[in-house]
Amino acid sequence: AGIAAATVRQVRFNDFNAGGPRNAELPAAVRIFSPGATVAQDLEPEYISVTPDSRTAFVGLQENNALAVIDIPTGTVSRILALGFKNHSLPGQGLDPTDRD
Repeated sequence: AGIAAATVRQVRFNDFNAGGPRNAELPAAVRIFSPGATVAQDLEPEYISVTPDSRTAFVGLQENNALAVIDIPTGTVSRILALGFKNHSLPGQGLDPTDRD
């Protein structure tokens, strides 16, 4: 057990591409914006957190404003969650990025 026994497993997002068997599961709020790119090409996994039982990984898709939930034993994407957004132009939802007040 432990890091000495770790193995590498690749998880792909191809099933979420247009026409793919899981495309309908992709939330509309997931940001796919690269011109001509497929979903699999546009999703950009960056950070990972693993549950204590090592069965589930949560992978940040920062540029896509989403989170991928990975089933580690099967090496599959359980689901992709959109993180939503906040419209800062609406009254009461402004953004104050300064530290000068």
